[in-house]
Amino acid sequence: MSNPITIYFELDENVDIEEIKNDIEQGLLPIEEIEESDVQIPEQRFTGLEIAAAIGAVILVTENAGKLIDTSTELVNKLTELVRSIKGLKAAIVETPDGPRPLVDMTAAELVSLAQEEY
Repeated sequence: MSNPITIYFELDENVDIEEIKNDIEQGLLPIEEIEESDVQIPEQRFTGLEIAAAIGAVILVTENAGKLIDTSTELVNKLTELVRSIKGLKAAIVETPDGPRPLVDMTAAELVSLAQEEY
């Protein structure tokens, strides 16, 4: 089983957070590299991140995601496209052992590696 990956979706001001949460949940469903996801609206700011308004998602990448990435659009591209497709989302930030990193700065291989790392 893979390790969960936490992604924070940064929101624009004055958006319907419940609607965006639902849009994220629906957008994650068809991504075949993602085995399971849990999208939550946090009650407070994230530790180490200066994000006032965000939604947190924990995803589990499938065991064979490395093979899927070789034959399909990269996982990072799919997640980045999800951010672009939902009005009110500004960015996605991935929690890593070295601290938060913008999703757009990561490769699919790095995400898969993050899911396979042992802490």
